[in-house]
Formats: sequence, structure tokens, C-alpha cells
Amino acid sequence: MTAIEVQEKGLPALRLAVRTVTVPDQPAVAGVVGPLFDEVAEVIGADAAAAGTAVALYDMNEDGVEVTAGFTIEGEPGDGCELLELPAAARALSAVHHGTMAGIGESWRALHTAVLEHGLVPDWPSREVYLVSESEDQQDWVTELQQPVQEEPLH
Repeated sequence: MTAIEVQEKGLPALRLAVRTVTVPDQPAVAGVVGPLFDEVAEVIGADAAAAGTAVALYDMNEDGVEVTAGFTIEGEPGDGCELLELPAAARALSAVHHGTMAGIGESWRALHTAVLEHGLVPDWPSREVYLVSESEDQQDWVTELQQPVQEEPLH
């Protein structure tokens, strides 16, 4: 993998129609993200290409990894989805991953290494924003990885 470019920026607030599950560990995440997007798209009455921007959130907790996936929306999400008002993050490090989800773990590791090198602490949830995600083989996918950060550990 080539080195990814990391930038610091603020993240906007997002209004999302979502579904959430908790999985026991990081390897289990890959098996639930795609189906969660499909479930939300079905509820909001749009195929993934016609829905708003696809966003996945990851929050580490004592039970494992809470995985939330959905789409930006303007109206109400409908029965079967939750409305999530994700607040803005004043400070985050972000990087763009190109290609398949099979290699995204390496991009996340590079981003988290940058967080530590900057003397920062991750703040949760982390975000994946799918900028281009139409092809079945994922070769042309473009995914922005966003890690909100803070200077002091959470107490």
C-alpha cells in the first residue's frame, strides 16, 4: 500500500437514517456493514446509489465494536431505522482510502498511527464516508476515514 495523506479538519454534523449492531471484535465488522446499508436503503425506499451519502460509524466499547451504518437524510427515516443526529467534531484527522474494503484496515492503522504521532487521543465514533461506492468489485471505491480527536484522554 502507498502511504496515505493525513489532514486535520473539523467534521460537520450529520443527520442520518441508521441501523446499529454490536459485534464482538474488529474482524466481525466486515460481515455486518454491507447488510446494514442494504437494510437502511430498503427502509428509506432507495437503492444505495439513489440514497444520500453512505456513512458508517464505529464505536469501541466494553461489548466489542458498535457498528452503525446508514445514509444522510433530510426527512424522517421511517419505521425500521433510527434517526441519528451526529454532532460536528471540532477536530479530526482524516485520510482517503482508495480501493477495496479488503485493504481498509491498513489505511485505518496508518491513520491511527498518525493520531498517536500527533500526540492526540481518538474520540469516538470514528467515521467512514463512502464518496464513491457503486462498483461491485470495489476497485474504484473512494472512502474517507475520519477520526475525531482530542488532546486530553477522556475521563
